[in-house]
Amino acid sequence: MFPRKKKYKIDYGGQKGLYTGAKDKYAEGETVEFYYSFVATDTSYKFLLDGNEICVDYEHDRGFIIRFTMPAHDVTFSCINKNTMICEEDEK
Repeated sequence: MFPRKKKYKIDYGGQKGLYTGAKDKYAEGETVEFYYSFVATDTSYKFLLDGNEICVDYEHDRGFIIRFTMPAHDVTFSCINKNTMICEEDEK
């Protein structure tokens, strides 16, 4: 029997419910894949893993596809979004 690989946690900052298919833990080297489907056309999105922006794909019917290889430590995942239709004057 093969020894079990240790699993590491993903902290979604209390927003795990926004990500379809997201799990709490993954084994080192495992491909992590989940979706962010709350997409607005007038909004820009950045996805961060441990504070570093990661590249994501987009699929018309499912939204953004977040995919990365799980490292050998717990990670923090977050999404920053900004409405691009807000005028600079509105932000003052």
